[in-house]
Amino acid sequence: MRKHIPNTLTSLNLLCGCIGIYYIVEINVYIATICIFIAAIFDFLDGMTARMLKAYSAVGKSLDSLADLVSFGILPGLMILKLQLNLSGIDNSADFWSGQDASFYIKIFSPLLIPLFSALRLAKFDNDPSQAFKFSGLPTPANAVFIAALVWSAPQDIQGMHFINNSAFICLVTTLMAFLLISPFGFISLKFRSLSFQGNISRYLLAVSALVLIIIWKIPGIMFAIAFYIILSLIWRKD
Repeated sequence: MRKHIPNTLTSLNLLCGCIGIYYIVEINVYIATICIFIAAIFDFLDGMTARMLKAYSAVGKSLDSLADLVSFGILPGLMILKLQLNLSGIDNSADFWSGQDASFYIKIFSPLLIPLFSALRLAKFDNDPSQAFKFSGLPTPANAVFIAALVWSAPQDIQGMHFINNSAFICLVTTLMAFLLISPFGFISLKFRSLSFQGNISRYLLAVSALVLIIIWKIPGIMFAIAFYIILSLIWRKD
């Protein structure tokens, strides 16, 4: 029975992604955002339980990547696409295809890089055993959580953060995050080899910093936490 526990958690991750896609269609990005956050929790738990129970399997590995593609690739890509359409004032297909310049279509179709590059990132991860404790390329859950926080925050008109309502800014950030997914840069894995401080300094630093940022900024703080994670990963070489 124990070997099925991680796969059950992975399946719940996939289910969250499917529910989130439904709510994108129903134009409720807030519920879709919550689905990404819950899916990220299940994604963390399935890996943790697999290590604790030593319940590894080829099926579980493939299922995990399929679930991640839906929850952390397709869903966040559709969320950014919907946000860009809202910022552009597009309400129907007639407006979409008439009277638009090239920059409009670049901004609208750039979110499709997220599911495409997420698929490449996951395929790369599945075939690279060296990524057990050091990721090559931005992990798809980190990218998805960043996008979820961005989409959640954009309509809030938060003081000092009006720039996130700019379509060009979102296009730029989306493209940058997509390319980070398949970049050769090393990113810190949050998998603790032990609970000792030595060898896990960066992980504890990330956890504390993320907690502080979320307490101060709430949901928007998640964006800053992921940005800090990216910066720290690019400069940290100790563990």
